[in-house]
Amino acid sequence: MGFKTNTLMLGLTLGLTVSCGAFQTKSKGQKFKQTDSALAERWKSDCVAGPLMELSHTMKDYRFSALGDYDRREYFYKDADCSTKLLTYQQTGVYQALGDQPAVDGAKQINYTMNAASFTPQTQEAADMLNATKFCGLDQWQAGQETDVTGRECAGLKFSKGDVIYGNYQVADDHILYLGSNAMFTSGIRLNERPNSLNKDIPLREQG
Repeated sequence: MGFKTNTLMLGLTLGLTVSCGAFQTKSKGQKFKQTDSALAERWKSDCVAGPLMELSHTMKDYRFSALGDYDRREYFYKDADCSTKLLTYQQTGVYQALGDQPAVDGAKQINYTMNAASFTPQTQEAADMLNATKFCGLDQWQAGQETDVTGRECAGLKFSKGDVIYGNYQVADDHILYLGSNAMFTSGIRLNERPNSLNKDIPLREQG
C-alpha cells in the first residue's frame, strides 16, 4: 500500500488542528446573532505544503454566511500542484464573531460551534488505507463517498456536535483572510488559550 499508515494518521491530526483554535464541548449548537459582514464570503488558500510526504499539499476552503453558518473544507493532495486529491475533510456549524482580540494587533475573536464533520476518501488507495486502520472506528470507506464522523474519534480527535473551537481572524484590506495559528491542542484546553497569533503563511483569498 502506498501510504505509511501511522504517519498519515499523524498528518491528518496535524492538518486538522493547527488552523483554528481549541476544542471545547459546552455549546448546544445554537445559531448565534453575532456575525461580521466582512467575513461573510467564500475564502480559499493556495496549494500549500502539507504536514507529511504522504499528504504532500493541502488547500483550505472556508465559507461564512451572513446568517452565521460556516462550512470549512480541507483538501489533502499527494502532489505539489494539488492535482491528485487523496482526502476531503468537511466541518459545518455556526460561528460567533466576538470583536477585537486584544492579544493580536488587528485581529478579531471568533468561536465556531460544530454541527457535523465528515471525511471523503477520493481514491481507492485512500479508502483501503482508512479501512485497514479502521479510521474513526469504521471499515466500510469507499472512494468518493462522504462519511459522517460526527460523534466519533478519528486520529485522536473527537468530532462532537456542539464542540466550540476558539479562534482569531483578520480580514485585510486586500480581500485576504488570515486565521489564528496555534500549536497542537486536545480537548479540554481553556478559553484563555485562544490562539495568540495569526497564520500569515496561509492567506485565504476572497472568491467573490
